Amino acid sequence: MIIKDKIYGDLEINEELAIKLIETKEMQRIKHVNPNSTYQFVSKKFNTSKFEHCVGVYYLLKKFNASYEEQIAGLIHDTSHFAFAHVFDYVLGDAVRQEKHDDSHEEFLSKGNISAILKAHGLDFKHIINEENFHLLGNKLPDISADRLDYFLRDSFTFGLCQLEKIKNYLDSVAVINNNFVIKDKDTALSIAKDFMAMTEQIWATPFQSGSFKILAEAIKKGLEKGFITKEDSYSTDKELLKKLEDSKDREIINLLDIIKGNKITAGTKEDHDVHSVSKARYIDPLFFEDGGIKRLSEADKAFADKIIRFKERINKGFYIKILR
Repeated sequence: MIIKDKIYGDLEINEELAIKLIETKEMQRIKHVNPNSTYQFVSKKFNTSKFEHCVGVYYLLKKFNASYEEQIAGLIHDTSHFAFAHVFDYVLGDAVRQEKHDDSHEEFLSKGNISAILKAHGLDFKHIINEENFHLLGNKLPDISADRLDYFLRDSFTFGLCQLEKIKNYLDSVAVINNNFVIKDKDTALSIAKDFMAMTEQIWATPFQSGSFKILAEAIKKGLEKGFITKEDSYSTDKELLKKLEDSKDREIINLLDIIKGNKITAGTKEDHDVHSVSKARYIDPLFFEDGGIKRLSEADKAFADKIIRFKERINKGFYIKILR
């Protein structure tokens, strides 16, 4: 099987188990779940998917010689994501943590084909789906993980922050030492950390992102309350869920959707706003190699440590948002 990847090139996948998992309806579904959700309404260039991301994480874990079990865990780690991905974190009251899909990961995967396929290949289903068992895959913020590295590289390319040459240089600078991702020098670690923070401030946590996620979440909640959609629809695709909301013809829901589609969300002020919304403060504070040892960037660079403090303060305040009339 050859999968054409926008940042890694042609990926040849020969493992029987990996191919079987990729062909499941669970993994095929997430070809139609966009991790950046509402951005797809305002520009066609934001055409990434959770499927691309899962395959990318699998590739990185393989590249960095993670165990076979960890590679498989990476391949399926986001298959339980809801339609419109992290928008459902706003529906379920988890806008800051943005990990609600993790809470239903086991339940979702146990009902489909993936659990049976894993068991048929001699793997412990519950062990594989628990990211805490796999350090390179599920390492927590602010460290680098395969998950975090892929979505950073993929989104930074999609949104035009990093070109392929820079992505290749970043990948070439990463090594695994003592089961941790480590950058080979301080300058590159600082560059990656700043670019990661820039992605948060320009894409992952902005007035449009936070506001549009909250507004779409309100439309979804109204759809659920009024019976136009059901809980099961959360595991459909972006297109299928949107169609049900549009087909409702409900004026409240349509008005909310029109705000997003019309790109009518802009920054307001504390004194003049229509909506206040919050988001996740995503940043990395990577380990790097220097003078025969491993150091953390914030401990070696006070200016960067101060930058983290200011960054978290800004993001944690949330966003005051105006709706253009």
